Amino acid sequence: MSPRDELKGMLEKVAERALDNIDEYGFHLPVCFGHSPAGEPIYIIAEPKEGAAVDLAKCKESVLHQTRQWISQGKLRAIAFATVVDITVGNKAGGTSQTAAVKIMLDHEAEPGYVAFLTFEESEGKAVPGEIIYQELPERFFASERA
Repeated sequence: MSPRDELKGMLEKVAERALDNIDEYGFHLPVCFGHSPAGEPIYIIAEPKEGAAVDLAKCKESVLHQTRQWISQGKLRAIAFATVVDITVGNKAGGTSQTAAVKIMLDHEAEPGYVAFLTFEESEGKAVPGEIIYQELPERFFASERA
């Protein structure tokens, strides 16, 4: 499987999990889904203390820190980091609107990744997926071999 195909499969898996979490709990904690060098699935999740208020910014920071640490230790070959954000999108009338999206940053040790935004709307307690918007990954998680 090519790195691009691996990232595509990871995108689908983490997007589905994020939407399922929104359906079940009403929110999605930041999560990193990764593959070990042998291709084994690994999840990195910050679990807030029971009964404590959830600080999504701290959860995101914790997951990103652990993800970068595991990458530097050679424990991951590919990652898909997902969090929920609000984004501004253009519409056919030339205007813009705010919408919720699952932001998924993907990267692979073998080639640069990308960012995908899966828009969604909540309807009758369910997260209904919309369009996927792709962007260049602003900063790689994996150090480039070419300097």
